Amino acid sequence: MDAIHTRSQVQRVLIVDDDRDIREMAVTVLEQEGFDVYGADDGDHAILLFKSMRPDIVLLDALMPDVDGFDACRAMRDLDPGGNVPILMLTSLTSGESAERAFDTGATDFITKPINWILLAHRIRYALRSSAVSKRLRVSQSRLRHAMNLARLGHWRYVYESGAIYLSDELCAMFNLEADTAMTVAQVHERLHPADRTLVQQHLDRINDQGEAQHLELRIALDDGNERLLAVLAEQVLDADGRPCEMFGVAQDITEHRRIEDRLAYLNHYESLTGLPNRVLFRDRLQQSMLEARDRNHLLGILFVDVDRFREINRTLGHETGDRLLRGIAQRLQEHQEALTTLSHRGGDEFLLLLPRLQHPEDLARTARGILGAFAEPFRVREHELHLTASIGMAMFPTDEAGPEELLRSAGVAMYRAKEFGGNAFQYYRSDMNVRAMERLATEAALHQALGNKELKLRFQPQLDLQSERPDGAEVLMRWDRPGHGLVPPKDFIPLMEESGLILSTGEWLLAETLQQVQTWRAAGMAPLRISINLSGRQFNDPALIDSVHRVLDESGVEPGLVEFEITETTLMQDVDRAIATMLYFKTLGIQLAIDDFG
Repeated sequence: MDAIHTRSQVQRVLIVDDDRDIREMAVTVLEQEGFDVYGADDGDHAILLFKSMRPDIVLLDALMPDVDGFDACRAMRDLDPGGNVPILMLTSLTSGESAERAFDTGATDFITKPINWILLAHRIRYALRSSAVSKRLRVSQSRLRHAMNLARLGHWRYVYESGAIYLSDELCAMFNLEADTAMTVAQVHERLHPADRTLVQQHLDRINDQGEAQHLELRIALDDGNERLLAVLAEQVLDADGRPCEMFGVAQDITEHRRIEDRLAYLNHYESLTGLPNRVLFRDRLQQSMLEARDRNHLLGILFVDVDRFREINRTLGHETGDRLLRGIAQRLQEHQEALTTLSHRGGDEFLLLLPRLQHPEDLARTARGILGAFAEPFRVREHELHLTASIGMAMFPTDEAGPEELLRSAGVAMYRAKEFGGNAFQYYRSDMNVRAMERLATEAALHQALGNKELKLRFQPQLDLQSERPDGAEVLMRWDRPGHGLVPPKDFIPLMEESGLILSTGEWLLAETLQQVQTWRAAGMAPLRISINLSGRQFNDPALIDSVHRVLDESGVEPGLVEFEITETTLMQDVDRAIATMLYFKTLGIQLAIDDFG
């Protein structure tokens, strides 16, 4: 296989000599050795061939008319600045001056005339192998430099005898210094951060006294006023007699790496929207505070703060406005934050406040009153003036549950109890609240199954015309016949439907069932009745409401004039423009409207 050469494997030789016999002899000898040989009789022709064929090696006569070998070699090196193509100068010149001139123009080596034709092929192969090794070395060095630049890594050495510190090109570039810069120990010392100078000296003493390699991180000041953090590894170098002669080290700029680490650590412990500690950091501080409270026999408290009606504002004004509002709430709570406390944004509209050192349970109530007072002033977000309140649940340690999660859960249960009383209030946790909370969860879970299990029933309450004493219409009411519990009062499940969003699907079912009943009455011969249906705030503000009503009316065949929607005044005031547009559409359809709970 070694004797077989494909076109891509054959190496090309350019022989340049004004002696025709030498060119022909070279072609004959080298082609027999498997080379692809081209010839040129002067320097100009050689340069043209070098451009077009890109030979693997050049044999170049030094003395030729017009453009001689020296000028041709210089021109070829201009075309090949990396020196990848070996150029062997053919010459009978023996003076040192001629040799120096040839090397200055870029020659790789000499072949003296008369040429030893038997050894020529071996000289060429040796030159090609050397060139290949040099090329691989250059590529390797280039990749190493590139890798070191990417890694912001360089090396340095300190020579004991001269006291000079030599920096690599990478370190010079890193610190905006000229290449091959040498520095004195005093110059490096001046660039060190004052707080790091003693540490650096301690590590140098260990290297000199114990001969052990040392790793440290230090800060360096640049000429432009910036500061960089370096990770430095240094060790002692011994001479042939085993005596210390140098200190060698590598230094990596880890400024950006540390900045990213610090940023990740921040994101792991702080909430990005408000900049407050997140639930992870809050829990860590709570756990530490509970250990301290147990050891020192004092109280700690938690306030679980939930913004009342925030979800309605978020739905009505959009999430961007909601985010701005949350930042405003966080800022106002921070203004009322006392020393040693931790304020955390739990997520959504929930905030937590840890009071680690309480003298009396009343201290917790005093803080809660202060927070409620912080909500007294309206919040201004863009063109909106928003009046808010909050519901606060309070739990204490060691009075209440023992673990961090239990304590947080207790405060959350108390917060929901405060919300049940209408919000803008605070509640201490009591053990019986857990029972109520579990009942609430069970009720909500059962509600999700109620519609599918046909547990929801419709009742129609007649509306009488006082003059004729005849039915003028009817109001549809929804009842829940819960298995094992009987009829559940509306106040115990309608608010849960509102909070969970079940009111949307249930409301569409109620409208469809009601209109079906109207058709049933009509088929039985009853006169048409106007049917009043309550629309909750969640339904009225649902973007899909209009399409849903339109679809159910079309499917039922009931005239829109027989339907009356009752809407509360509070619902209409949440977004007046949108409310007007929705009501106008319903009036266009022929649906009647009534205001419920007016005033």
